Amino acid sequence: LLAHIKSHSYTNGYCTSCGSKDPGARFVAKIGKVEYTTLDEAIQKAKPGETIELIRTITSEALVIEKDIKINLKGLDIYIKQSGNATAAVTIASGKTVSFIDGGIRISGANTYETLIETSGILTVTNVIVRGTALGGKNSVALYNKGTATIDGATIVLAVDKTKCAIQNEGTCTINLVKTETVDARVQGVIKTVEGCLSMTGKHTGTTEIIPAK
Repeated sequence: LLAHIKSHSYTNGYCTSCGSKDPGARFVAKIGKVEYTTLDEAIQKAKPGETIELIRTITSEALVIEKDIKINLKGLDIYIKQSGNATAAVTIASGKTVSFIDGGIRISGANTYETLIETSGILTVTNVIVRGTALGGKNSVALYNKGTATIDGATIVLAVDKTKCAIQNEGTCTINLVKTETVDARVQGVIKTVEGCLSMTGKHTGTTEIIPAK
């Protein structure tokens, strides 16, 4: 009888031979019915156009997104910890279309990040809290847009004496219903457009200040 009992060898939450789930695995994200133990793994496995859903609030290393995907945070948070010499917690590659919806993106622990989200692609942020209060860089920016960005219903929280601005735009940026919060009046411009096009619609609350391109 014992000769017929097969042992399992698990990698990333699944048996490498039969595909069964590791009962001790801690899954954090899923694509359809397939679950993953890290968000980075889910991003790497996602096919263009697919949606990744968070299962729980997570802590992740810096994320580099180089494909067209949507990340539904499901009301949960991503905490980004320091990862090597990365200067941005989340980087979106040129030409890639990425959406974040319904949740929060934050920083975890000591870090030297200059930017929370840096995009050269096509970014949509909907109903997301972008919290820049823990950015460790000297002239930090919560969202640095060098591509095309649409910010809809977001709350951007700034740091004391560190966050240079909530949004620095060097591309095309459309902002609708943004709430900005800062804990110190000495924080510099909240929304700064260095070059490119900035369009704002709807009602904005908080310390919104526009610094136009010179």
